[in-house]
Amino acid sequence: MRGRQTALVKGNHIAFGTTGFTTNEVYEQGVDAVANKIIELCGDGGPVYFTFDLDALDTAFCRSNSSPDPFGLTHLQVYDIIRKVKASGKVRLVGADIAEYTPDTDPTDKDGIIAAGFGWELLCWLAEERKRENGGENRHTVWHQAFGSVSL
Repeated sequence: MRGRQTALVKGNHIAFGTTGFTTNEVYEQGVDAVANKIIELCGDGGPVYFTFDLDALDTAFCRSNSSPDPFGLTHLQVYDIIRKVKASGKVRLVGADIAEYTPDTDPTDKDGIIAAGFGWELLCWLAEERKRENGGENRHTVWHQAFGSVSL
């Protein structure tokens, strides 16, 4: 979380019993400490759903969100947190989404490319988790409706 509504949203986290990190906390504690805290909180093998809100990114790096405000995170900081949590092998990701992309404010498509990159990373993580649940076996998906009888 970053910006002027941080106090409000942080209060919501506390009220709902969830954990969130402000950008100031990420800057003060560092990416490794935040990733380790996520692993500590979510790494029990239980199902984890990950929501990435593009509002967390600094407007210098991602302008196309619903509440542009300065002093957010860089896309590389968020990428490092995701990469470190995934690499731990302790967090069982079962679903994910990316919120707050507004294409109307992204004339160069830069922010869309960043969002797509995060989406790709999360899809790969989900696929790896599925493979692990299948005992390491690759299982192919057949998409009859959209692609005919193509096995991917």
